[in-house]
Amino acid sequence: MKSLFLLLFIAFTTYAQLPQVRFEHLTSKDGLPSNNVLNIIQDKGGFIWVGTRKYLTRYDGYRFQNFTRVEGIYNHGVSSDWQNNIWFSSSTIPFGRIDNKTFKINDFTSKLPPLSDGNYGNIYFDHQKQGWISDFHGVYKFDPSTFKFKYFPLPKTTYKDIKGDFIEDKQKNLWVLGLDVGIYKYNPDKQELRCVIGPNIADPKKRFFFEVGRAIIDEHGIIWIAAYQKGLIRFDPQTEEIRFYDNHIMAVCADKDENGKDILWVSNGKTIGIFRPEQEKFYFYEDIHTDEIQVFNICKSPSTGVIWFCTMQDGIFVYNPHNQLIKSVSFANAMPQKNLTINAILKDSTDASGQTFYVGLSRWGMVKWNRTDNTKQFFKYPHYPADAETRQMIQDEEGRIWIFTNQWQTWADGKENPEDNEFEGIFVFDTQKQKFIPIPFTTHHGFFTVPFYSIGMEDSKKRLWIINHYLSMHVVDKKTGKELTLWDKKDHTELMRDRWLMDIVEDKEGRFWLATTAGVFYFDETTRKFQQVRFSDDNREVSVIKLLLDKQGDVWVTGWDILAKISRTYKVKMDLSSKDGIYDVECRQLAEDAHGNIWIGTLGGLQLYIPSQNRFLRFTQNDGLMSDNTTFSFYMNNGKELLIGQKNGVNIVNTENILKSRALNNIAISSVTVNNEQRFYDWSKPFELKRTENAITFYVSALNFLKDNQNHYSYYLEGLEDNWIDARDNATFTYNNLSPGSYTFHVRLLDEKGNKQLKEVSVNFSIQPYYYETWWFKTLIIALIIGLAYLLYRFRINQLLKLQEVRNRISRDLHDDIGSSLSSISLLSVMASKKIDPQNPSNQLLKQIPEEVSRLSSAIDDMIWNIRPENDDLENFFVRLRDHSVQTLQAQDIDVDIDFSINHQAGGLSMEVRRNIFLIVKEALHNITKHAQAKHVGIKLYVQRGMLVIEINDDGKGFDKHKPSSRNGLRNMTSRAAEVEGTFEIKSEVGKGAEIILRVPMLQKKLMRI
Repeated sequence: MKSLFLLLFIAFTTYAQLPQVRFEHLTSKDGLPSNNVLNIIQDKGGFIWVGTRKYLTRYDGYRFQNFTRVEGIYNHGVSSDWQNNIWFSSSTIPFGRIDNKTFKINDFTSKLPPLSDGNYGNIYFDHQKQGWISDFHGVYKFDPSTFKFKYFPLPKTTYKDIKGDFIEDKQKNLWVLGLDVGIYKYNPDKQELRCVIGPNIADPKKRFFFEVGRAIIDEHGIIWIAAYQKGLIRFDPQTEEIRFYDNHIMAVCADKDENGKDILWVSNGKTIGIFRPEQEKFYFYEDIHTDEIQVFNICKSPSTGVIWFCTMQDGIFVYNPHNQLIKSVSFANAMPQKNLTINAILKDSTDASGQTFYVGLSRWGMVKWNRTDNTKQFFKYPHYPADAETRQMIQDEEGRIWIFTNQWQTWADGKENPEDNEFEGIFVFDTQKQKFIPIPFTTHHGFFTVPFYSIGMEDSKKRLWIINHYLSMHVVDKKTGKELTLWDKKDHTELMRDRWLMDIVEDKEGRFWLATTAGVFYFDETTRKFQQVRFSDDNREVSVIKLLLDKQGDVWVTGWDILAKISRTYKVKMDLSSKDGIYDVECRQLAEDAHGNIWIGTLGGLQLYIPSQNRFLRFTQNDGLMSDNTTFSFYMNNGKELLIGQKNGVNIVNTENILKSRALNNIAISSVTVNNEQRFYDWSKPFELKRTENAITFYVSALNFLKDNQNHYSYYLEGLEDNWIDARDNATFTYNNLSPGSYTFHVRLLDEKGNKQLKEVSVNFSIQPYYYETWWFKTLIIALIIGLAYLLYRFRINQLLKLQEVRNRISRDLHDDIGSSLSSISLLSVMASKKIDPQNPSNQLLKQIPEEVSRLSSAIDDMIWNIRPENDDLENFFVRLRDHSVQTLQAQDIDVDIDFSINHQAGGLSMEVRRNIFLIVKEALHNITKHAQAKHVGIKLYVQRGMLVIEINDDGKGFDKHKPSSRNGLRNMTSRAAEVEGTFEIKSEVGKGAEIILRVPMLQKKLMRI
């Protein structure tokens, strides 16, 4: 968006005939689909709909949203009804409607009455919710719900165009403006049109021919009609009186100027202008654009007051009354050459109206400016004007203006020329005589080696201070012309050593503050000394360019990356830099407004420091500045407006209103993209997205059409974020990789300070999960897992039951079959031995059979016991182990002490583990009874860290465990322990008995059962 600054003036009225306004310019470079713009309306939501030769488009202040199906809008063929739906007539869809919530396009062309040419336009809806539309022959009234049409023909002429346009007056009367057939009033009772003005009317006083363009109604109820060659027409619908104002007027729109005066915005086919009804005069702007502007239509937004100018080939020009707080005044026509800067601004204290200013140029002279009528008068400097650079202007008590310049022509004529004495870099202007006069004392090369009079000041004692930035400082009595010595020369020389003196101010106590490139100094006339202000403990040097004495008597300083405040006691109260918000480090101007805010001129725009908020704001060309370079000159007028010198002109900043919120109480969701694809939804209802549609961008707008940085937003996404997020001027909000769930996007508009909430909107939406992310699918999977686990469990139980049945059957078979067979063998062997001679060698063998059968029966009995499932219980195992130990040892008269201190809930042992443990213990007891010659045996069983520990010790003769042995008992016990992942340890010494320790891992009960 480009800004055009209109700097216009009229010298003979009490107020400016042309408002000092700034237009913005929208073209195809900004997204407008075509620079040929025919029609603009604002819907009830605040959006701007633009009918172009290419497409119908919607504008929210940031973006254009094109409706490519709707091509080539006809004339005024865009309108909105009472439900805020958009009706249009275009080349592709002659009669259509867009639902303003869903953006669905409906083609109702087939519902139109059949006519030969098929050209329609100028859609309008009256207060009774009835629609009107025109074609080349007449106008139609239609019911938008039933599409019943009533035709009102208009007189046939040679003109081939849309025949009629529509407007309602304040009494709700409908008027039809015929293209070239006059003005008609609609009678709803008789359902007819009555011609009140036209070429064929009987009354000669009302018999006029004119070509009607666009018409509007002002707040007084007067209808104004753009009548092309006939000019501007004023039509009073009450008296039906008509009046013509000659000119070539193509478009008209009613408005108020900056002073509240009634104006009409008009176009003459070349540029934009205004018509003042009270004066009955036209005024047109010059140089708005590089070429002539053919404005086809002028529309005013009812809610914002923004004026939209539709042009034939130059896009849209926009006048936003809320964007006019920085205005521009051109001095180009009053300057002797182009591109001069205004280096000094001074208000004439002798003018009671306070509207006369003098501005000093970078070369040639100064301009007297009367703000009342915007007239300007140039005064050329009397000596070397082309080389005299204005540096400062002051006005004395007699009203004379002292102008200090850097005279770049450095005495080329020598010291003999007496003119040098009268005009040597310092000029005095008599405001009464309106001419330059000689200075009242002699300079003539007496101050500086070059005629650079960089700074001038008159102090409270009416003494004149004259300063050259890098040479010296002098004080002169204006009346006597004598130089006064206020300080020791050595001190002055030391002050100027390696320093430039940039500025000087006098405080209320009569002390003089000096800004230098190496810090801030103050001079007290009573002590005749220069003292430096310390900015830090290490006496940091700062480069200071400008000083300001505020209303409280404190001194503000600025320069290279610094804004500081120094108290009257020389203490630095505040010291800010770019770390604190200074945007451009080269700060050269300072001013204080009525509210104590500090304005700073930099190369990078105008900065404002608000002490009450400790906050910086920045204004640039985007806000209305002619240039971002605001370092040439400042003048604060009554604390309410800041005048800024610029190249070829002056910016005027309304310091009273610029901080007031200009954001209207409106905000809307403009559009949404999902996965970078534009979507249209009814924002009043929740909408759903697919799982893959998890990247969403919301575009919002305050719909006040201010500059981007003048709106302030905050937002949060409920369901993802918990707190509001400050977005400042960002109006686009993107979320990626959103998870399935329900969300509510909240966004609100704040005032320009970011404090007061103006309005909030929200949008509800949800992202659907994949089927495998749904609760029912997860529940189904959990149920399936539980079912499978239960089936596996049942299968395992059945297997265990079958295994137990097998074990029971084996134990029964061993007991019943093999046990009974062994008993029979034992019995038969005893009977056989009785029948054989005792001396027979075979008898000894027969006697061994019962012993072997007994041993085998015992082994089988152990096997049967181990196989039986009921013996899986630890208690049964321990009982078996105890009984066997007692029987074995007591049979040999050996005392036994058994300690089974075990928690039966600690775990269990599998069948294989039990078998190996039992055989190890059995082998150990066998060895004790056979070899140890022990009298006492102790058996201890306990669980330690998931291990079953069995300790067996005796008081027998012991043995040397390191001595090689051919017996297999110890090896077998070690091997069996390893089989069950246990350990077997033996401790023994000759004569000291023996101890064995068996450690076997225990199983959890559930594992043991499985």
